[in-house]
Amino acid sequence: MGKKRSLDSEINVQKIMEKIREDIRKRKEAQKVHDSTDLKKNLSDIKGELESMGENWDIENKSYRIFSHRKLLGPVLITGRELVHSEIRRYVDPALSKQREFNASTLRVLDSLSRQISEINKQLRNNRPSKTRR
Repeated sequence: MGKKRSLDSEINVQKIMEKIREDIRKRKEAQKVHDSTDLKKNLSDIKGELESMGENWDIENKSYRIFSHRKLLGPVLITGRELVHSEIRRYVDPALSKQREFNASTLRVLDSLSRQISEINKQLRNNRPSKTRR
């Protein structure tokens, strides 16, 4: 029993609690820095993706051209291809039009959300209590 009493007297609960509180505070600070860095990186990634989407939302191939390198059969082949192409477009164009509409709407919504998130992030940064106010 004498050994147990000496161990109890050596344990300082206050010091242990102080150490635990300090460790928790350090982890919270480290997490804040980590979260802030991740948020900036994520916002940057999102803006880059939105720019890419903005450049590629219209899926119509406007550079497509029907041609033939053959001298004699060329005009006949071109006429045949144009007929096939016009028949296919009757079925494909409505779907492409709907897809372009969807892409444009999606891009507008995502762009609006991105701007709102950036604005909220600014407000949060401006309303964050400074470290000197404690």
